[in-house]
Amino acid sequence: MPSHIVFTLHDFALFMVHILLLKVWNLGLNQHKSYVSLDLKSGQEVCWMLTPRDQLLASHEEFQKLAQEHTQYAQRLDSLTQKRYLTEDEKLEEVRLKKLKLRLKDQMESIERQYRQHQVA
Repeated sequence: MPSHIVFTLHDFALFMVHILLLKVWNLGLNQHKSYVSLDLKSGQEVCWMLTPRDQLLASHEEFQKLAQEHTQYAQRLDSLTQKRYLTEDEKLEEVRLKKLKLRLKDQMESIERQYRQHQVA
């Protein structure tokens, strides 16, 4: 079993590519809920343990949809916070987006909680 590895940005990008490829090729997870791949630089086998959130992002359509919406709201909020001044409409939009993001986060946490309980059972 490989030892723990500190991720660089490059390694993380490769990890995300591996997840995408495994999803596209439908290779799935091994019995330990991890992905095993070959590090192209070192030639060593690398094992990534996936969190329940990672597993849901790879396999649960509703969770994927909620996560995508959450990201979109976060990006819009970021664009609003970059502005020096907000109009009244933008202030209202900011409040609305924060509430929507929180609702989505709660829904995602509920799905994750159910997933974890199902894994234990």
